[in-house]
Amino acid sequence: MARVLVSGLTNIETTLRVDDFPIPYFPVRYPFFGIGSSASGVGYNVAAALTTLGDEVRFLSLIGGDAAGALLAQALAQSGISGRFVLPLLAQTVQSVIQADWSRGFSRLFSIDAAIRARSRLQIRTGGKMYAPINGIRMAYFERGKVHDTTLLLIHGFPLDHRLWAAQIRGLSNEVRVLAPDLRGHGRSGLTPGPLIMAGHADDLAALLDRLGIGRAVVAGLSMGGYVALAFWRRHRDRVQALALLDTRAEADSAVARAGRDAAVARVQQTGAAAIADEMLPRLLAPAGLAHPKIAAVARRMMVEQPVAGIVGALGGLRDREDSRPTLATITVPTLVVVGQHDAITPPADAQALAAGIPGARLVTIPGAGHLSPMENPRAVNAALRSLLRSVG
Repeated sequence: MARVLVSGLTNIETTLRVDDFPIPYFPVRYPFFGIGSSASGVGYNVAAALTTLGDEVRFLSLIGGDAAGALLAQALAQSGISGRFVLPLLAQTVQSVIQADWSRGFSRLFSIDAAIRARSRLQIRTGGKMYAPINGIRMAYFERGKVHDTTLLLIHGFPLDHRLWAAQIRGLSNEVRVLAPDLRGHGRSGLTPGPLIMAGHADDLAALLDRLGIGRAVVAGLSMGGYVALAFWRRHRDRVQALALLDTRAEADSAVARAGRDAAVARVQQTGAAAIADEMLPRLLAPAGLAHPKIAAVARRMMVEQPVAGIVGALGGLRDREDSRPTLATITVPTLVVVGQHDAITPPADAQALAAGIPGARLVTIPGAGHLSPMENPRAVNAALRSLLRSVG
């Protein structure tokens, strides 16, 4: 849910109601005595409330927006709420109703017509790490780009988080809206006990789209994120505009692989996340990526920073996931299959079988990359994703 902070009015308290607003909102009612230093002080109060609520922040100002917005953004950032603060005057119809509740008898009403006219000139952008209450947890996600007909939903693999997609967020957000969540139990998102099953992740993502007012998305997942993307298709296919399956496979774990997951649970519970990071890193990256100090360091740090309980839950979900091969023939949207040339975990043969099972799927091999192709060769991955996006945009 987006939290809308109302500012920019002098000597009044306001509560705005915006019908047909494209994102959910929460009206915050505080006195704003001018848009000078007092707005910054109110910002700290609002920041405290929002930190408790644990949610995304959007800023709305109808008068003096730049000054008041800058002060509130500074106050919120210093209070530990990250993100970019924008003017989301983006109601889809001029019939949107904005009502003001004046508590101090102040009679000078701002111009709604002027706000509507200004809305058409704004380039709306969002950005930064945000949070939303989703199915009983606090879900972290990163959002950047113009509000657009096309949203690219990026689903990370195991044991990673949204940072896997840093180059895609930078490279594609000028063209589409990019949404990169931390799955349940990963990154900064909350956790529930037990195996983190793919269907549960898929339902979390559908709920996140609901919270953000997004009807359909181009759904892209890497490795475990690919398993989640296939579960998302099974459970929410009407929300899928296109699919991108990166460095992943359709098959369920074999008996040997399931036993390996259980052994990995015991190791990580004994030795922590660093041990599994050091164990996995040589298999995740191609030789060139492993030799690249920045790529290897970022990948290892991402794994080390994952919560042990989340790793354990994810291993259980991976072990118990269903076979997606029967799903492939049901996929009716444009589909891209991507594989790193040197992927040792889901090698090119797996990608070829995956693409062969999906009607009309396009297969792209990423030169020089291993299992983490979006990090190892971001230019080639972005080009492949851009082609898919343009085919549906």
